[in-house]
Amino acid sequence: MATVTGPRNAILVWVAMIAAMPAGAQPSPRIQPQELGLIYAERRFRAEFIAALGGYERIVAPRPGQRIPVDADTLGPWIMQQAYNYIPEAEEPWDGQVDGWEVIAPDQAVRHRRWFTSAGWSYLGANYFTALDTTQTSEIRAHLQSQFGSPSLTVIELGARSLGQAMQFEYWIVANDSIRVKVMDPTGPLDRGIILAANSRYRDLLFNLRQSLLGDVIHRTEPAPYTDYYYSPDSERWYQTGFDGRSYFTKRIRAPRLSEGRPEIPSN
Repeated sequence: MATVTGPRNAILVWVAMIAAMPAGAQPSPRIQPQELGLIYAERRFRAEFIAALGGYERIVAPRPGQRIPVDADTLGPWIMQQAYNYIPEAEEPWDGQVDGWEVIAPDQAVRHRRWFTSAGWSYLGANYFTALDTTQTSEIRAHLQSQFGSPSLTVIELGARSLGQAMQFEYWIVANDSIRVKVMDPTGPLDRGIILAANSRYRDLLFNLRQSLLGDVIHRTEPAPYTDYYYSPDSERWYQTGFDGRSYFTKRIRAPRLSEGRPEIPSN
């Protein structure tokens, strides 16, 4: 009988032996036919490797590397010391204090319009008995002119769509580099107080924000000359209102040409 030799024939013999085994004696899990070649190669390599080592397996430990001390060795202990000794300081919640502000100039309002109109606004009206709540709006406007310059928007920029709102002016202010604030008149120059609005996330701090930004504006500034157009939806009449340096005025006028821009500020 011819001797079966060679890897291919050995695989065939192994397959035949497995097939001849009783069903209960077959290994579990069943070896798939496509895996036989790989399993055979792994077992043959293992047998040859053990034979090369003298018939038994040995574990060869890796050669230890040479330890070279460096200055950075102190970094690890320092980090550990910081990690165990560091106590994070709790950040105090913002209380509405304004540390700095920037007024959006009239010629920049269009560029910032989308950013300002996208805010979810919360409003604070004349709900208290401070100077900002009880002083005539026309006088507050003169002090705002002294503190911030001309408003960001008036009926000139807002046009016909603002005529039914009885508005006179809006200051757009960026407080603390990121907080959008609007300061506006409630219903024209004959009313009292002003309205302050900020993003709704600051609704509980609106009073503190207003007092920090505007609380002393009447006491620390002198009123500056100004003039605005104003339209009263109740009487359907136009007015020019302002401060000429000596007295406040609100006089009836014909409908102005808004395309010609804002009225000139009266000189002292």
